[in-house]
Amino acid sequence: MDIVEHPLPDDKSIRASHLWHNDLHAENIFVNPENPSEICGIIDWQTTELAPLYDHTIEPYFLEYQGPRMAGDLLQRPDLKEIQKLFDHDNDLTAMEKKRKADNLFWKMALVSLWRHTLHMGIEPLFRALEFRETVRFTLLIFARNLFLDGEAAYLAILADQYRKGWEDVPGIRDNMKKGFPDCEGATNGINIMGDVKEAVGSHFFRVDGTVDHEEYDEVKELIRLTKEDFMSKYPENEGQRKEWEAAWPLDD
Repeated sequence: MDIVEHPLPDDKSIRASHLWHNDLHAENIFVNPENPSEICGIIDWQTTELAPLYDHTIEPYFLEYQGPRMAGDLLQRPDLKEIQKLFDHDNDLTAMEKKRKADNLFWKMALVSLWRHTLHMGIEPLFRALEFRETVRFTLLIFARNLFLDGEAAYLAILADQYRKGWEDVPGIRDNMKKGFPDCEGATNGINIMGDVKEAVGSHFFRVDGTVDHEEYDEVKELIRLTKEDFMSKYPENEGQRKEWEAAWPLDD
């Protein structure tokens, strides 16, 4: 919740709500057979929704592009020689098949590039929305929505990376967050000590539900007492630390 406002785009024109058809593919678009550039109708409007412009499908499905991700400079044109290199090490293909696949991928990438240039020259808000979709801020918005699919760890990894970089890709947070990392070394040591306790008492006593068999209860209590005495003789270096250990020890009555 501390960062919820900051991933949103600064550009109000792409943050505003827009009505949009998000499922434009060849079967949903009817054209004049005598003039294929003339659109006669569009169907399947149940996918239409009101949402911020950046949240819509800016590159429609009728582009039918399923090749390598074209990230980075959105206006970069495909390079046929670079595309051919993608198939150089595919020994299952003949030279002619490699050329055909490279040419086919080139024209598909060229179509995507043409679409992006068209947006850039004629529909600037759409192009700005497309640019925003390439940012870390957009990634944070998408991962937050898909926590139950991708897991919390993936989202936290992005936040940790930005934290380490001083929030360079999320300017709104940069001036409001404290620098530096928490005591990671201390946390690691704590985990290791917990492992030592588990080994000393007996790992077979550490069940998921935190219980032990009734007939083993007294034995486990004694093992925990002995383990605590051993640890208290090793780790606390003064009375203050001893009190902290006493307060933190989780296994007393």
